[in-house]
Amino acid sequence: MERLLLLLPEITLFLGALFCIVLDLLGKEREYLALITIGALLVALEGIIAGIAILPIYGGTVLAGFIYDGISLFVKGVSIAGMMIIALLSERYMKGREYEGEYYVFLLFSTMALCFLASAYDLILLYISIEFLSISSYILVGYIKDNPRAGEASLKYFLFGVVLSATMLYGMSLLYGISGATGFASISLSLKESEVARLAFVLILAGFGFKIAIVPFHMWVPDVFEGAPTPISALLSVFPKLSAFLAFMRFLNICYPGREWIYLIAWLSVLTMTLGNLIAIQQNNIKRLLGYSTIAHAGYLLIPLALSSNYWGKFSLFFYFLPYLFANIGAFGVAIAVYLGKGKEDLEDFKGLAHRSPFSATAMTLFLLSLIGIPGTGGFVGKLFIFATAIRENMGLLAIILLLNSVVSAFYYLKVVREMFLRTDGGENLNEPFSLKLALGLCLAFTLLLMFYPQPFIALVQASISPF
Repeated sequence: MERLLLLLPEITLFLGALFCIVLDLLGKEREYLALITIGALLVALEGIIAGIAILPIYGGTVLAGFIYDGISLFVKGVSIAGMMIIALLSERYMKGREYEGEYYVFLLFSTMALCFLASAYDLILLYISIEFLSISSYILVGYIKDNPRAGEASLKYFLFGVVLSATMLYGMSLLYGISGATGFASISLSLKESEVARLAFVLILAGFGFKIAIVPFHMWVPDVFEGAPTPISALLSVFPKLSAFLAFMRFLNICYPGREWIYLIAWLSVLTMTLGNLIAIQQNNIKRLLGYSTIAHAGYLLIPLALSSNYWGKFSLFFYFLPYLFANIGAFGVAIAVYLGKGKEDLEDFKGLAHRSPFSATAMTLFLLSLIGIPGTGGFVGKLFIFATAIRENMGLLAIILLLNSVVSAFYYLKVVREMFLRTDGGENLNEPFSLKLALGLCLAFTLLLMFYPQPFIALVQASISPF
């Protein structure tokens, strides 16, 4: 019974979702559903903090394929905290829309799926978590029914997801067939080198590639990001990647410890970051631009993933998510502000934003500079750790390609800054709701903290990946 404490965040999120369902069915307090969702997330975050206290006792415990350790707590905590910002961004965007209540229910279910995925230590729990997350995402992407692009995006996402989910499941069945086990540790002990094992690896790689949006499994990203509600585009750009990268890292290092996959992951990194950045230059819709940017950042993150058997590979992988999370969600938040004022999200709608909303324009500039990795920003610190790790592990060519791609990314990020500050359309000032300003303020505050005082965040990641 005591071990149920390990599942306290997941249980809290499930109960919070049920509470939102009941309130929505009764037709009560619907205008407060966003606040209730944030409250449920806060309680779940307190469960994460309480879990730190019992980590020395239960750390390393594997319960039905569910592992309890520092890095899973870190990923869950970051996901839950980030989902609070998504709920704030959603408050005005979804207000008055049909099925608004169910929207917040699926936000909580998505968060619960992310938490299970972060603790997956077994093929069965891994697959169930990915499918639970995927189903919630399909629904959220197509949530605005009167938008034809949303329906098209949801259908494309679903079709890609079904094919690659079946591919991944087939790979898992092969892995089970040759090892006779589903637990990662058991697979590692019994897995033998064979062509079937290599085929299983490639099939499972395809499933993970879909969730983290790496080439050649990235095709769904631009259309889905453009058609989905903007808060959901922000959600998909970060949180599935965070949990999936952790699960993928565990799978690679435990099930395939031979490290034959390093150069495959490295080449995928080069292809992903290069293609994402080059195609992003051509985009005129901010959500498509940020979608291709997301692909490029997945390529950056593949570098420390390839080197994740050592301490600095793990550290640079998870530290980079912190500046990326707040800068990326903040950029989508400014896109929401522009949408609420203009009804569109094209680059031309950002013209003169510095005159219509100096706060949003300034925040957007800092977010984009961090995504580029300009020296002095949190993004620069994150990329510096990745760069140093690649050099340390004799992957100098990867480090140089990372540097060149960061330069290329400046072309399309600074294009947005040019529209905001150097052009004007004489439009009216933006009417930004308090919840949106609060979300942008939080993203900006953490972006600035990571810029000027990264030490606490460095210590947090170090403590998370260290043995308990």
